[in-house]
Amino acid sequence: SSSSSSSESSSSSESINKLTIREIKEIGETFIGKENNVGVYESNYQVEIDLTLLACLDAITSKTGYGDRYKILMTDGNDYIYIKTNNENYQYLKKYVQNRGLYKIKGNISLYNKEIEITVNDKPQYLNIDNLGLINFDNFSSLLTLEEVYEEINKLTLNTKGVAFSKIVKIHSKCLAKDINNTNLFFGNGD
Repeated sequence: SSSSSSSESSSSSESINKLTIREIKEIGETFIGKENNVGVYESNYQVEIDLTLLACLDAITSKTGYGDRYKILMTDGNDYIYIKTNNENYQYLKKYVQNRGLYKIKGNISLYNKEIEITVNDKPQYLNIDNLGLINFDNFSSLLTLEEVYEEINKLTLNTKGVAFSKIVKIHSKCLAKDINNTNLFFGNGD
């Protein structure tokens, strides 16, 4: 499924592969081991995919060689992936994150701390579809206890600012408190 072309940069003349997230992750796995000394690798393998916007996250990294620090969490309904992008695209999507719209994404498969992502430079194209109601989160999330969530957190690889990105999980618990800005929520399960 790989169509390679000989070019030193990711120009528009290269072929773009229309893939699913799972296919992108399979290809990304083949790049593990090619990362630089700070865990970053960006391939010339171009992909195009239609994805639903889930969240806008600031990676808060200062790793030399990482490039743009902004991440967008997106899904194709069967899996999820982080999109690494510039501030302009991040600010554009952040304005519309509550709409959970569908976007055409074009970029290159890349790695950060062994996490497969897509590096996007061009502005995502809004496809005028609000898609969240059609997504079954059971396809790509697992039900964990709070103890299992802590175990998963302890396995994460942190960046230089102490930030890591994990898998999507579901938990059964109560929201016990939140801060004034609703940026931090505190959950409990009785234990």
